[in-house]
Amino acid sequence: MTVGANFVLIDERKGRQAAEDHGLQAYGTLGVILVAAKRKLVTLDDALGRLQKTNFRVSPRLLKSVRGTVHD
Repeated sequence: MTVGANFVLIDERKGRQAAEDHGLQAYGTLGVILVAAKRKLVTLDDALGRLQKTNFRVSPRLLKSVRGTVHD
């Protein structure tokens, strides 16, 4: 089966590994937000604040690490 994609958006660890095993680059939600923030398409704090109002789960440690990556 040919999909024609260069990457896949997936947060679940086992799914991400399966995608990578099939030659796809896997990005998670936080990775997409980081890329957008670095390109000045979104404000990191706003995007993360909105994300936290959903059922998305992320450890406080990882969230702190992400916040330290981009300076708005």
